This record gives sequence, structure tokens and C-alpha cells, in this order.
Amino acid sequence: MRIIAIILLGATAFMTLVGSVGTVCVAFNADLYGRAFQQYVPYLTFYQILIYAGLLLGAASIVATYALSMRDKWAYKGAVIILVLILVQCGIKLFSTWSISEAPFAPVLVRFMLVIITLVYFLVIRTPGIWAKIGGFSGNSGGSRSKTTGVAAITGGAALLLTPLMAYPSHMVEGASLVTYQPILIPLLVAGGILVMMGISLLVMSAFNISHKQVTAWFRRRVTALLRPITMRG
Repeated sequence: MRIIAIILLGATAFMTLVGSVGTVCVAFNADLYGRAFQQYVPYLTFYQILIYAGLLLGAASIVATYALSMRDKWAYKGAVIILVLILVQCGIKLFSTWSISEAPFAPVLVRFMLVIITLVYFLVIRTPGIWAKIGGFSGNSGGSRSKTTGVAAITGGAALLLTPLMAYPSHMVEGASLVTYQPILIPLLVAGGILVMMGISLLVMSAFNISHKQVTAWFRRRVTALLRPITMRG
């Protein structure tokens, strides 16, 4: 149940990031798309604020996902607060878009429902009987700690890697994609790749019962072996 909670929160982080990137076309370029988007032009600043809020909340969700996997004491309460803020941000975006265009955008509606499901799940597992059975999200647990941290890292990394890929086809302007702007794309790919590799490594460590101390000792031995010839010559 803890892993399901982590995956749901990671999926919410992913959808929050994708939803924010996906609104760039409307928030910054609605006046370039002709009559179909003219009704959004008076609200560009409003949608830009929603984008920045969504990006911050998406990043906070990734941090909370990692904190849950590490069983930090603040993680559960922090995750619930972040989910409530995402629900507010997404609800404002959904109903404002609905009122402006007289129809909800399907991706916003899906994200709104996902946030509700995730928040309800977090509240359900906090009931005394379930909370006692799963042991909450605090305390040490060697193997499961590595496993849940690995899942969190892979989920967060996948969210970063898939954000430009998912938004690319539908966000083209004059032959260029709005979501492949290099100052945004390169950090997303680098950070996402590092997180995925770290997550896979942690899952492998968990599967073979390899502790962090063993990995640290192995690296220390390797570095010492590499530096010994240089030290001797010096």
C-alpha cells in the first residue's frame, strides 16, 4: 500500500508537470492561433500564473515522492498539503477553462480526477486500522526502503523524461515545438535520466540484498586502487 501511494503521487507529479507544459501554447501564444483561441487572450496572465504554480507544485510532488520513499517524518503531511494545493490549482484551471470555452479540456479533467483519487487514497490509508497495519511512512526498513526509493526515483525520472515527449506533437508553432526549448529540455532529460538510473540501481541492490555501506566500501576500494600508483610515484 505504501508503494501504491508513492506511485500515485509520482503519477500526479507527472501529470502536473505535463499539464503545466501543455498550457504554454495557450498562456503565451493564444493570440497567434486565430479565432479558435481568441477568447483566451484576455486571460493570458492568469494562465501564465497557473503554469508557474503547476511547475512548482509538480517539482514539490517529486520531492514529496522521494521523501515518502525515504520515510521522512514530514513526508505524509507534506504530500497531503501538496495534493490539496494541486487540487486547488487544477480545479481553478478546469472550471475557468470550462467557463471560458463552455467545455472542459479532457487532459485537465483527467488530471483533476487523478488528484482526487490520489488524495482520497492518502486519506484512506491514514485511518487508524490501515495506518497501524502498514506502519505509516516513518521508521527504518532496509530492503523496502531501497525498493520504495527506487520506485520513487524511477517515477520522478520518467515524469521528467516523458514531459517533453508527451507534449511535443500537439505543441508545434511554425515548425518548432514549444516544449523542446533547450534551456528547459536539457535539464529535464539529464535529471530524468539520472533519477531513472538511480532507481534501477536501488531496485537491483534491494533484489540482491546489497547495502549502501557495501557500495560505498566498493567505491572506496576502487578509488584507492586507482590513486595508489599516483601516490607512490609522488
